[in-house]
Amino acid sequence: MRALVLGATGFIGGYIAKAALEDKWTVRALRRDPEKTGLLGDLSVTWVEGDLDQPTGLERIFQDIDVVFHAAGYYPSDSKNVPAQVAHSLQQISHVLGLMRAQNVKRLVYTSSSTTMVPLEIRSKELVDEHTHYPPGLLARSAYYECKAAMESQLLRAEQEGLEVVILNPTMVLGPGDYALSTGAVFLAVARGWGLVWLPAKVNVVDVRDVARAHINAAQTGRSGERYLLGGYNLELRQLMQEVARLSRVRGPRLKMPLAIIDVMVWMEDHIPGVNVFANHLRAVRLWPHYSNQKAQQELGFHVRPLDVTFRDTLEDYRKRGYL
Repeated sequence: MRALVLGATGFIGGYIAKAALEDKWTVRALRRDPEKTGLLGDLSVTWVEGDLDQPTGLERIFQDIDVVFHAAGYYPSDSKNVPAQVAHSLQQISHVLGLMRAQNVKRLVYTSSSTTMVPLEIRSKELVDEHTHYPPGLLARSAYYECKAAMESQLLRAEQEGLEVVILNPTMVLGPGDYALSTGAVFLAVARGWGLVWLPAKVNVVDVRDVARAHINAAQTGRSGERYLLGGYNLELRQLMQEVARLSRVRGPRLKMPLAIIDVMVWMEDHIPGVNVFANHLRAVRLWPHYSNQKAQQELGFHVRPLDVTFRDTLEDYRKRGYL
């Protein structure tokens, strides 16, 4: 198999490339910065430079490729000017689809997000799965939720037009190698003893290595036009923080933060220039669900390693890099 990995210097994309190499695939990897290798180091990938916002000249990168792993979907850093950010995200996807069609690449495995499976309301013991679709406009002020849903919709339309598209939806991804401290930022804060306040919220945690292996399996056995929820362990946020604190031998959460305070923080980001409190995600905190990964287990052979292993490996990685 000959694979192109978009986002190979990132957390999930880097592990996808590593998993493909482990299976003796030929891997081509796109990067914007010619100095960056992410967690791949000197592994035998063929690096190519380019920017998905500027597709001219990228046709050669897609030549002679069997499958494209797209782990570089547009990630809004704030919720300013949501329509413009949605348009930007769709333009990037259009560039990828155009390049694939130009080089007759038939199969795309796309890394989306579990946020496209947010329900309208949470029922007490309901487990959300692939039957749930985020309704556009539900969180109209969240560029993240709106962009992720819009990109999925565009890809599913492309699938109806003949392209093979498999969409994977990871939950909260943890594990060693998160150099950008994306989802690992909260984990690290708790490990440092700073996580004294907790929110009454649900979370689902999955190991990046299991997510990467699911991508490789999806390239071979995933059904085109389908979404697969890659979830691991359902927890309350307080439970997650307590376990990380225990393993780190620091104080755990002590105080419950009322959700009304989150509402105030979100209002501040929406109305005060320069304020950024990660409201992209926090504005949906009441709708964070627990998930079922049954479909991925049955069709992709997806399985998850023990949560304790993920936590310990992540902590060890942070210690080696001097974060703790």
